[in-house]
Amino acid sequence: MGNRDSCLAGCLRRLWPWRRLEGQILPGDPPDFSLPTYWLAHPGHWPRRVAENLPKTICGLQPDGTKTCEATDQYSDSQSSEVAADLFYLHGTMEGMGNRASIDRYDKEAFQSKAFNTRHQMTIVTAFTSACRAYAPLYRQAAMGGSWDLAYQDVLAAFEQFLSEVGSERPIVLAGHSQGSLHIIRLVKERIQGDPALMRRLCAVHAPGMGQWMEPSPLPVDRAPDDPPTTPAVAIWAAATPEADRKWTLIGFMSRGAGFRDFANPCAWTNGEHLGVLLPDDDTKLPVLHRGLVQRAEVVDGLLRVHPASADGTLTKLHMGHHDYHAYDVHLFWANVRERVKQQVAAFRT
Repeated sequence: MGNRDSCLAGCLRRLWPWRRLEGQILPGDPPDFSLPTYWLAHPGHWPRRVAENLPKTICGLQPDGTKTCEATDQYSDSQSSEVAADLFYLHGTMEGMGNRASIDRYDKEAFQSKAFNTRHQMTIVTAFTSACRAYAPLYRQAAMGGSWDLAYQDVLAAFEQFLSEVGSERPIVLAGHSQGSLHIIRLVKERIQGDPALMRRLCAVHAPGMGQWMEPSPLPVDRAPDDPPTTPAVAIWAAATPEADRKWTLIGFMSRGAGFRDFANPCAWTNGEHLGVLLPDDDTKLPVLHRGLVQRAEVVDGLLRVHPASADGTLTKLHMGHHDYHAYDVHLFWANVRERVKQQVAAFRT
């Protein structure tokens, strides 16, 4: 009877979201970013989450199709104040309707293919923590029928809280994915570029999963395939299969087929070498770094085309339809992004 009552209470709260238990915080409430509830990643509130989403296993796929896996302690990012820089990361869309913050979900979810949830987002966050403490707010994102202005006002409030906590001297890395990358554009345009002291602290911007950037840009755009990467710079990319038609991808719809011609190629940051894909283990759902899945990547016709190294089908299972790897823009280049962020922060500090 108890389980049935609990289920009924849950259904009623979904149907009448304004009915709350005493002290309960609901996803539609205006966020208070001084509270742990409204942070997916935070070095003070949730330091363990970065460690939980770093790979403890590396698997290598050989040309003959054999796979070998071994434990690793190679990835152990500190979240202490001794870390060189601070990351402000904006997640993509995780809700289906309106403006809701994806609060109180992390411990109930697992990192798994086709699940674009808080665990999926935390594994994106760890792509940027090789030289950064991680801050990632849970803002009231704009889903179907939602307000982008309301979502951005949350983003701005979270950024001001972030600045108040990190102080006025430390270097900053901005990153996002999909909707989060679009809010990064507005944050740079309306809040950061008009503040010279803040601009001087900006190490890098990574804004994958969308097809536009501001013109003129206050930072150089990291262009591929021929131009050498510049520090600091803006990196934008959207991954797809070699066969993908841009107009049928998500960024094709978002940009009305135009696409962005100056995509970065994360392999260019590591002399053309692909360093590894981060995917969940089939059984444990824990993150595993896979090497040998990608042969190469190239920017062609406004997309970052990912060429598989074998016909084992692992990458094929990831695309969202129409050969679009949108949900895995970062995971497909997880190790390359980590190396690039480390390079950028080190160069910024010299």
